Parts: sequence; structure tokens; C-alpha cells
Amino acid sequence: MNTVLAWIKKYWLVALATIVVVVFTGLPSIVFFQRMGDDFKGVYPVFNSDALYYHARAQEIDDGHYDLNHAYFFEHKDIAYPQSNGAEYFVYGLTKLFNFSAPAMQIAFDFIAPGLIFILTYFLFKKFSSNEYTAVLFPVILYTVVMGGLFKPINPQITFPLLLLFLIFWIKLILNNDHKFRNSIVAGILWGLLFLMYFYHWSFLVVVVGLYMLALLFKKSFSELKYHGLMCGIAVLIGIPYFVRIWQAMDAPFHTETAVRVGQYFSHIPESIPRLLVALVWIAVFAWFVRAYNLSRDKKSYIIGTLLLANIIYPNHQIISGIIIQNAVHWSWMPVFIFALSAHYMLSIARNNKPSFKNISAYVLIALMLIAPAWRLNTFNWSRYVSQYNNNVVDDKQYYSEVFDWINDNTQKDVVIFSDSELMKFIPAYTHANVYNSEYAYNLPGSDQEVIERYLLAHFFEPGSFYENGFGLSGGARILWSFPSESEKNTHTFFRGWGFGREANYEEQYSFDKELAKISGVYESLLEQDWDIALLKKYRLDYIVWDSNESLEWDIKDYSQDLELVKKIGDVIIYKFKDTRYALDASRI
Repeated sequence: MNTVLAWIKKYWLVALATIVVVVFTGLPSIVFFQRMGDDFKGVYPVFNSDALYYHARAQEIDDGHYDLNHAYFFEHKDIAYPQSNGAEYFVYGLTKLFNFSAPAMQIAFDFIAPGLIFILTYFLFKKFSSNEYTAVLFPVILYTVVMGGLFKPINPQITFPLLLLFLIFWIKLILNNDHKFRNSIVAGILWGLLFLMYFYHWSFLVVVVGLYMLALLFKKSFSELKYHGLMCGIAVLIGIPYFVRIWQAMDAPFHTETAVRVGQYFSHIPESIPRLLVALVWIAVFAWFVRAYNLSRDKKSYIIGTLLLANIIYPNHQIISGIIIQNAVHWSWMPVFIFALSAHYMLSIARNNKPSFKNISAYVLIALMLIAPAWRLNTFNWSRYVSQYNNNVVDDKQYYSEVFDWINDNTQKDVVIFSDSELMKFIPAYTHANVYNSEYAYNLPGSDQEVIERYLLAHFFEPGSFYENGFGLSGGARILWSFPSESEKNTHTFFRGWGFGREANYEEQYSFDKELAKISGVYESLLEQDWDIALLKKYRLDYIVWDSNESLEWDIKDYSQDLELVKKIGDVIIYKFKDTRYALDASRI
């Protein structure tokens, strides 16, 4: 009993903060289930736009497609897609262990992952300073009002704990003189697992560790290099399956077009000028701090300096390499995490010195630099978090569960469903079926031509006004070049505004007008093939599901001579084609 009381007395602040972080992320689920009550039928809340994508990938494993190349389209199961899939296998294993669906397991992750991430972050911060207050306060603020909760599956819920564990053992390898062999092995294993799970973590570590090893080489610390070499070797060995997958995907059909849609394209301009400027200010202030407090021999300052320098190089590597890989988009909150860790270290140093103009200046600078980047870089997600207490997207979709049950009980694996866009988001995550079209599929293998055709044909039953009104697209709603266009807009706007007396004309390669012109060309081509329901069979199609709650304007009844009613579930009607003249052209599979 005395031991328990002593533990509570020592760690009460950490325990309280952990509860705050967990409740912050988990409370919207509690409110949802309380609001739904007996109306809940098994369609779980969606608090993150990527959740259904990752749930569909876990379902894809259950369907027997172990490579996870394409979770949506029947035609592309065998085209290699260069994405890590270890995290999805981890989620899938848990669903089998606990007999949960992936969406149901997500609710558990929303409660478990935040607590684990906070505790590991606390231990990481404590490696740099014993200051309990900033080690607790900074992570709490980061994981609540800054990030708006830790809802996103895979990253950060699955992969970020591995990154934190790596940093903990890597720092122990650097700071501690004992157990170096063990720490290098453990760090190497953790890094290797990240190769199999998340690109933007392992590739960041390549920059971090590479910079630190260069510093060791410059200082001729060959014994330290030996342990780092062992760590790197283990990581690469574990990551071999991922590298093989990358190699195979390089020759996959439509790889270049798919890569551009994901956001990989050629440019020597930083993705985010404001973030780069903030990162430069941070490292400049840190350099002043190290000099002012005579920390040049402190190993901790080397680690912080390496992280801050990597925060400049990693998201802006295209200045040298010329290839943008969407680092800025996937790094919206990671710079703030690095800044918070740096501030924790610097404040602990300043706190241990007597009050002076230098110390007061350091406190003011650190406070301003912590607040400004998170606010200026649109990293605060408080308003988005609050909105999650309102009606969730699935509040009025609980009747989907009956549709899912019918699909799973009455159709063969990998059948293709055509429905409204909302229902097609959910079907791959809850059933063994594929879908005719999905916005998530735009980042997966396939040609631009196919992406456009599926998008247009998915609106086949809608009135012609859809095609006359810009195909339902706008500068902020794209199907091809959303990511590269955002990067172009961000970087080119800066240079247009700062031409220094010279007119800066940059032709945007991925502008909305160019995308719209390409879509219009495909539409005209489809019209030339006769706008008939048989045109839907350009791609495999087994069932058409009309949800009249969602799509009152569908003119599907005009095609009653071609379609046969299979099942009616409330206001949802399921059809299939009547005869074999609509059979799929096998040459397209």
C-alpha cells in the first residue's frame, strides 16, 4: 500500500495528464454512443477522413489480398503499390485476436493510443531534462488543442509510438555508456519496423541519423560510429521486404501518373515557405542559445541541433533532389513536436541559471516561437475537434449495417458495387466487396484516364446538370492533381508576391483549368461511345445499389428494362443487370 501511495505521489501529474489526453480523444466516441443509444446498429463513427481507407486495407487482408495493392478496384489487385503495409497487418491481427471489425477496433485505439503516445513522449522529454512541468505540459498541449486529438489510424496511433521508442533508445545509446550494444540493437529493430509501416517516419530518421553520424565522423568518434552502424544494418535488414516492394512497384503500369496524383513531382521549390522560415528561425535561436550558455560539449545539444537541422532538410530536400514527396502535408504537426522538445531542453537550461537579461530573453523567445508556428501554420485543430461533438457522418447512416450484412451474406468475395459516393466509402471497410469508384482510390494504381472515367461514370444516373456545372469539381475539389496543385499554389504565390521588381510568371503545370480540360476531353470521348448504361461495363460491375435517402435525383427507374431488382432494404434498392449482353469485357481486367 505504501508503495502504491508513493508511486501516486511521485507520478500524479503524469497520470492526470495521461487521463486528459485519453479523454480528449476518446470523449467524442462516448458522446456519439450516448447520443445514438439503441439507434446504433453497428456503423461506427468516423472522426478522421483517412480512417475508412485504412479499415478497407485491413479488410483487404481478410479478403485474401495480402499484398494490399488496391483495396477498392477489382482490376488492380496484382499491380504493385509501393506502400508499407505492416501497420495494417498489425491491426488485422488484433481484429482476429479480439474478434472485432477494423472500424470497431478503431474505437479501442482512440482510447489506448493517446495514453501510450503521451507516456512515451513524457519519457522522451525526461531524457533531456528532469523538469516535470514542461515534460507534461508541452505534450498535453500538443496532443489536444494543437493536433485536435489523436484520432488518425496508422499514423500517429500505430507508428508514432515506434518512432518515440526509437528516439528513446537512440538517445540512450548516445548518452549512456552502458548497454550500448543492447540499445543499438533495439533501436535498429524499431527503425526496421518503421520501414515496414510508415514512410514519413523512417525516411526522417535517415536524415536525423545520417546527420548525427556525419558529426561523429567529423569528431572521429569511431566507437560510437560502430554502434550506429550496427543499428543501421539491423534496420535495413528488417526493411528488406519494403525495399523489394518498392523495386517491384517502379515498373508497375501507370506508376508515374499514380505518383503525381499522390503528390510526387519535380520541383526545386520548398513546399511551404512559411514553415521553412520558422524552422530557420528556430535553429538560429538554438545556435545562439548553445553559444550563450556554453553548451557546445553537451551531447543533448547535439541531438536537439540534429533534430532541428533535419526539420529543415527533410521537408525541403527537393531543393537539392528536385522531387517533392509531400513531406509538408504529412508533417503538419511534427515540426511543432520538435520545437516543443527543443523548448523543453532550453527552458530547463535557462531555469537552472540566475535571473538575468539573457535568461528573460530566452524565456520570451521560446514562448513566442512555440506559439507562433503552431498558430501561423494552421496546426491548431481546436475548431475541427469541437465540430466532432455535433452530428457525426454516420448518425443518419446506421441503416448501412443491413446493406453490409446482405452483401457479406449473399455475394461472392470481390464483387463490385456501384452506389452513391458516400456508401462507396464504407463498403470496402465493412464488406468483402469492391466498389466502382472511390475518392480514396485516386492515390492508388491506375491511369489518369481510368480515374476520370470512373469518376464520370459514377455519376451516370444523375441529371445532366452535373456535367454542365464543371463536373462537380472546383479548385478545392480535385480528382487528379490536388496535392501537386497545392504545392504549386503555395510556392508560386510566394514568388509572385516577392518578385523584387521583376515580373515572376510561373505557369502552373497542375492547375485546375488544365485538369478540367483533361476531364472534359475524356467526357467527350465517352459521349462518342454512346451514353448508354452498357458503358458502365467498361469496368467490372456486379450490383447497383440505389440509396434513395442519399440520391433522390437518380434516374435509375428509366433503366428498368436493363436492370433486375434483387433486394429492397428499407429505402435502399439493390439491382443487377438482366442479361449477358452486359457482360464484362475480360480484356479490361
